[in-house]
Amino acid sequence: MINFIKEISVVPSSPPPQVPALAQPASNGGDAETPNAGPFATTVPIVGFIQVERLQTREAQTLKEATQQLARIGVGVTTEGQDIFDALSKTLPCRWHKESIIVLDDVLISPPYEIENCQANSSSVASLVQVKKVLEGEKRRLASARKQ
Repeated sequence: MINFIKEISVVPSSPPPQVPALAQPASNGGDAETPNAGPFATTVPIVGFIQVERLQTREAQTLKEATQQLARIGVGVTTEGQDIFDALSKTLPCRWHKESIIVLDDVLISPPYEIENCQANSSSVASLVQVKKVLEGEKRRLASARKQ
């Protein structure tokens, strides 16, 4: 219980290494030349081994994820268009091409993102039917969510 603590003192297990004392800022009432004479003035933090390769891998992965997340945001699209893209991308691979949504690399959904605006070539009829079905369900779900 912290309210029972009366005094804190640092007891070093070995003599601390000699480190130049930090200067106390002038705003604390001392001049810039006065050394900081607190109990932690000579404490040196211990830094363990750092795996640079692991950090570089994490950085590359984070950049890749950020780039993918940025690519999922449509530029110049309506809120409804972004909502439809987000809903479709949960179940089907999607990407933006200007203001149009490309689903499964076969089906193009142009604004205003209705079922009639879905287009595909003749070899992608099965994909077109699947996308239309998913789009219809998502539009119904988004419409009911707006009513609530």
